[in-house]
Amino acid sequence: TVILEAQACGLPIVSSNVGSILDIVKDGIHGYTADPTVNDLTMALSKMIESKQMWNEFGKNGRKYVEDNHDFERITNKLIQIYKGDV
Repeated sequence: TVILEAQACGLPIVSSNVGSILDIVKDGIHGYTADPTVNDLTMALSKMIESKQMWNEFGKNGRKYVEDNHDFERITNKLIQIYKGDV
């Protein structure tokens, strides 16, 4: 998804808190999630812009999440283990 691609690039996320987004964006860890209203999303985006430290931290956390959970080599190795019956 676009969110995973952004995280892989080390970008923090500001997103609505609906659907499967909550499975990949943990509020306050990878970025901010908010109710899907203009006011709430604007507030979340403003918080992100105001803190360079949080921007960098969320970006770093998101990249690590993608590396740990969506890396092609890791997924391939897990599938090989499953096929071999090692899992």
